[in-house]
Amino acid sequence: MLAVPGLFTAAPGLVVAPTALLLGALSLVAPAPAAADVLVSNLGQTTDDTFYGAYNPQRIVSGRRATWEQLLSLDNANLAQQFTTGSSSQGYILNSVEIELSRQDANRRIVVVELWSSSNSGTPNAKLHDLTGPAIQPAGVNTLTFTAPANTVLSANTSYFVVFYRGPSRGSGHLATASTTASLTSSASEDSGGLAGWSIANTLRYNYFPDNSPIVWSNNANRAFQIRVNGSVVPGEPTGLTVTPGNAKLDLSWTAPTGTVTGYDVHYTSAASSGSDAVADDATVQTGNTATAATGWLAVTRSGTTATQAIASLSNGTTYRVRVRAKTSNGNGAWVFGTGTPKAPPAAPTNLSTSAEEESLTVTWTASTSTGSAAPTYYEVAFDVATRTVSNLRYTARTPDGTTTSLTIDSDSSGLTIEDGTQYRVTIRACNPVCSAYTGNETIWTVVKAPAAIANLVVTPGDETLALSWTLNFSGGTIVRGAPTVYEVAYTTSTTVDDDAAVGTDPATEWVDAGYSDSNLATSYTITGLTNGQAYQVRVWPKRIVVSPSGEAHFASRGFGTGTPEGTIRVTLGPSSVTVEEGKKALLNLGFSRCVEGHVTSIRVTTTRI
Repeated sequence: MLAVPGLFTAAPGLVVAPTALLLGALSLVAPAPAAADVLVSNLGQTTDDTFYGAYNPQRIVSGRRATWEQLLSLDNANLAQQFTTGSSSQGYILNSVEIELSRQDANRRIVVVELWSSSNSGTPNAKLHDLTGPAIQPAGVNTLTFTAPANTVLSANTSYFVVFYRGPSRGSGHLATASTTASLTSSASEDSGGLAGWSIANTLRYNYFPDNSPIVWSNNANRAFQIRVNGSVVPGEPTGLTVTPGNAKLDLSWTAPTGTVTGYDVHYTSAASSGSDAVADDATVQTGNTATAATGWLAVTRSGTTATQAIASLSNGTTYRVRVRAKTSNGNGAWVFGTGTPKAPPAAPTNLSTSAEEESLTVTWTASTSTGSAAPTYYEVAFDVATRTVSNLRYTARTPDGTTTSLTIDSDSSGLTIEDGTQYRVTIRACNPVCSAYTGNETIWTVVKAPAAIANLVVTPGDETLALSWTLNFSGGTIVRGAPTVYEVAYTTSTTVDDDAAVGTDPATEWVDAGYSDSNLATSYTITGLTNGQAYQVRVWPKRIVVSPSGEAHFASRGFGTGTPEGTIRVTLGPSSVTVEEGKKALLNLGFSRCVEGHVTSIRVTTTRI
């Protein structure tokens, strides 16, 4: 028998190849499957070795009850095993199906395996794909692998059938038979290690073709064929595809999907998706030297898993469609699509100039001369501290439109803190959104802030000292005053010297530097070496000195105070360690030194009885 009755006539495309062609194909080796996950398997379940010897009470063959071996032999039946996929919304890539087969002889008819859809009644419905098996199917019990075509995708939560039957005759006598059966299990369980939600039906299907025309699929065996389905989850779609036009190029970026991805396919075409000469979104990519973007999809040569791609050598003004999909070693995900139109950049602006305040830069320029569709839609200013070269500036700011010709940059509107007394560098370009080259290389120093002023100065007299402490007022209108970089602390006994007079050396006529030199800029200081009883004026002067082209120094309002050092009262008691007997008298001598007149009016002396 050269054809399987009923099976080949009922479904279009199921045609047995002529023997000569099949024998020629036997020299071909099935492609090695890519590494894959086990989607579902029952090969690890216990094989029922006794079932084939049992009788089927419902089937009579040649006047006798038929054994299951008669009914399920590939020489008498077409066989099918249903499986159901899991719930992954992307679907699954089918890599291969493994079946455990028992064959008497390797030279007999081979086993042909196909993937079929399932009918609503749970029987094979229509062929979907051929699964390529090994060219040589050896004798004995072996698990053979049948490989699916590349990118065979199974839908989520869907039932399919593995359908297998004997191939064409390979000669006369025994060579015209398959003499093959498939291993069975009575277990209703699947092996561990499969993907969630996948299952194998508990009952196989068979079509006993000697007396079935058209096909009748029976399900009364109460056993399952032992199979393993291999594959992987379809890669998710990239998200957030962005297409940025450039000069004769498009720059693509996207967000990688979850899960393992081994790479991406990136294609482009200038052909329309509808109308004459249309190229469909899912059309096959072109190959060969004559392929062009105008005639269909072209593939970008790339490797790796970076989620960016530049497509170069395009025509300005031509709209291109692009598509990107993730892929794994087992297959490809779904496409995501975008469009972009490369265009030439506008002419660069001219006459770049800058000005500055304490905490801001203002940049002005003359507009680009490009008009119409080539006119800029915005200007981009690159800036940084002036120690960086113009080609290495780290920060940018954009105008809201293409007509603005000035831009103010401050700490609130940029990622860089604009500080007083600092030199900055700027350059500019015009964009639409394709950008011209940067032009201009201007530097500018920001103005040095005035330092915080003395808010309150407290003077505390001591022995030949005056202890000073002060607070600061940073309020300076719209600009917060800067922290002082140094304090000048001075004193004088003069009552006529000017408040802002320079320091000298004679405290009787000049301000004298008190020697404040704290690098931590403490807001307190003690002046020493003064004369007790002498009234002094003191002055604290905050200054902010910043290195700039002019070595700018800004001075704040000074704080003034007065104070008179006081001597400490020192009392000497003598003689010391005197013990006086009760009822006796003793003479105590008290000596005082460094008393300021009028500061001491009485001294209490206390005795203790021991």
